[in-house]
Amino acid sequence: MIIYLDYDGTMVEHMWPLDGPPTPHSVEVCLKLQEKNYKFILNTKRVELDRPALQRSLDYLWKSGLKISTVRAIKIEPTFWNIHENMEILFLDDLASGIPLMRSTVAIPPMVDWRKVEKELKKIGRAHV
Repeated sequence: MIIYLDYDGTMVEHMWPLDGPPTPHSVEVCLKLQEKNYKFILNTKRVELDRPALQRSLDYLWKSGLKISTVRAIKIEPTFWNIHENMEILFLDDLASGIPLMRSTVAIPPMVDWRKVEKELKKIGRAHV
C-alpha cells in the first residue's frame, strides 16, 4: 500500500510557518505501517510554499525513522479518507473528510487522532498495527 502522508495537522500540530509539536502516536503508527512494507509519499503544501519548511519536515520524519520514498511536487488534496475502499492508496491527512480528528493543544484547527486511525486500520484488517 502507498500512503500519501500530510505533515501539518497530521504528523505535527498546526503552527505554520513553524513546526508544531508531534501529534500524539503519529510516529509510532507510521513506523508500524513501515515495518509492514507500506510506502510513504510526503504530500504537503510545504513543498509549494517554503523549501526550508519542507526540509524541516523531511528532517523530522527521517530522524523519527520514517522513510519517505517520494515527495509530491504539488500536493494532492484528499477528498475523503478512503480506508474502507479496496484500494492500494491511503491518504493520511487532516483534510481528508472522515479521518478521525482531535482537538489540537496549540492551534484552532484539529489534528489527526492517530489512536483512532490505528484502531480503524486494525478493525478492517488493512494494517497489522
